[in-house]
Amino acid sequence: MTISARERDHDTGEVAVARRHADADPDAEVLALLRQGAQPASRAEQRAAREAAQKRPQRPREPERWKPKRAFASVALTCAMFGLSMSWFMPWAMPVSILAVVLGSVALSRDWEDRAIAGWALGLGIVGTLSAAFWAGWIYFALQAAQAA
Repeated sequence: MTISARERDHDTGEVAVARRHADADPDAEVLALLRQGAQPASRAEQRAAREAAQKRPQRPREPERWKPKRAFASVALTCAMFGLSMSWFMPWAMPVSILAVVLGSVALSRDWEDRAIAGWALGLGIVGTLSAAFWAGWIYFALQAAQAA
């Protein structure tokens, strides 16, 4: 295959037609001519040059590396939301809120966990624990007052 391209001589300013034979890789030859500043002569060569420029060599993929699981933050947030919503009605959800606080703390200590989700889980777990503790205290004092009367 013969590739011809118009090249401009930078010293004299003359336009010359360069012809080269592409034996091994025609795409590499076209790219080499384009890097030198040559313009393809015919429309077929222009199309071939565009296609060759679009076909870039692909890098080999890196092997899959071990990725730690990000389960603690999500589980902690789920426990915190459940514990907070149930703590408004009954104090029996306090263990779920305490579990959310523990899991949120563990998730914050790990670098690969999502810190925003873990922070929300920790905050909501603390609020759920305090709410459930309030209701547990209120029930305790209500029972004490009922026994005294």
